[in-house]
Amino acid sequence: MDDRYSGTKTGKNIEIAQARVRESKAVKAMMINRELPEKVAFTSEGMSWESWELYKMYEAFAETAREEGFEDAANDFELEAALEDFWEQRYRERLKAVREVQNIGGDMKAWECEGCAHIHKAETPPEKCPGCGSKKYQQICILPD
Repeated sequence: MDDRYSGTKTGKNIEIAQARVRESKAVKAMMINRELPEKVAFTSEGMSWESWELYKMYEAFAETAREEGFEDAANDFELEAALEDFWEQRYRERLKAVREVQNIGGDMKAWECEGCAHIHKAETPPEKCPGCGSKKYQQICILPD
């Protein structure tokens, strides 16, 4: 960490944010590299954490950084919030698809394309993604709360 932040609230917030990024980086990298298990599970608890992170933590960190005169750190916190927004939207799309499938019942499942994240709802994945042509899909599901 830059010495300018030593002993400041912004410095402490940078440490907290870096720890959070390290914790989630492995999971997000697996999502990008398609190394997740065959069935990917989502919970509303995970959604709550992502929302808190986006709307509270980074917003507060950016405000503190600006108060302490660290505009660059404030901008970095806002960028991280934008990245978290991307992941939250992706999470919500998956959650919605799986819930729709659960409401239909039967053998219906939700499948996510490994190439472009297109979600397909059917008993089996399509032979080829209509969005990008990929032939690789993962089943997604929700764990009970």
